[in-house]
Amino acid sequence: MKISREVKVGAMALIGAAILIIGFFFLKGRDVLNTSKMVYVVYERVDGLVVSSPVLIRGLNVGRVAQLRFLDNQRSRVLVRLDIKGKMDIPENTLAELISADILGSKAIRLVFPDSINANTIYIQSGDTLPGLVEKTLRQSVDETVQPVKIKAEELLSSLDSILITISYFLSDSTRERYNQGFDNLASTIENLNKSSKRIDLFVKAESERFSAMITHFLSISENLAKNNDLINNIIKNLSAISDSVERANIQTTIVNAEKAIREIDLITEKINSGEGSLGLLLEDDALYNNLESTARSLDLLLKDIKDNPRRYTPAIIKIGGGRRSKRDKPQEVQE
Repeated sequence: MKISREVKVGAMALIGAAILIIGFFFLKGRDVLNTSKMVYVVYERVDGLVVSSPVLIRGLNVGRVAQLRFLDNQRSRVLVRLDIKGKMDIPENTLAELISADILGSKAIRLVFPDSINANTIYIQSGDTLPGLVEKTLRQSVDETVQPVKIKAEELLSSLDSILITISYFLSDSTRERYNQGFDNLASTIENLNKSSKRIDLFVKAESERFSAMITHFLSISENLAKNNDLINNIIKNLSAISDSVERANIQTTIVNAEKAIREIDLITEKINSGEGSLGLLLEDDALYNNLESTARSLDLLLKDIKDNPRRYTPAIIKIGGGRRSKRDKPQEVQE
């Protein structure tokens, strides 16, 4: 059977169109000959992710980014559609992490499976949505690494500034003089302490026997106290009984009477000081005191004269008895 030229041209055109379509989709990253599973991921930002960016599992390319579009009119989130090759099972708790594929900044999506996968694990179906996660950029990582170092460096610079100010203060002439004087005083104090320590050592050595005797006495007193513990307890009980007796006594009445007596004594003293009564006059009136003193002195002289010259007073006694008194025996006036 002979094929006409027109059929050959038509077949070649169809084959060329098919190759062109397949090549077009292949260049876009789509394999029209293989079935794939569509999975959606929502990101707040995609940082340069493009269609045909690879989808990786443990570094193995298992799909590609098929579509990127905003999820809402506010354009606050981006919806990414992934085409996963074949019939690969993906657990529902898998994270779709947006990462940098190389040092040039090309983006890729890495699927991170959960730690535990067992017979009860649920797998996603085509059209399901995975939670998205954006990896920290190199700048963010560097900032997070450098920020603590920066803070420490600033603190170090501040500390160095304070140290320099302190050193400048110490290096001033007045400060050096004060510190030299302080060091001299410290050295003198240490020397005095050494002397005091030596004196204490000599004193302890000289009085060691006395200290030993004192310790012996203390031990003896302690032993005596231990031996007379019952007696001490009895004394304490007796003191407690006396205290109870005093507490039961009518001390309040006694105190009231004592206060009354003290007030009366104060009243008497006040009257004496004011010159009331004989005792007050004697203390306050100088004339009465002088008269009494003169009378006592006169009586003392009279008694002395009677003792020295008893004959002068004998005629007076005889006259009183009926006789006469001689002029010669007339008594002399007592001179003050």
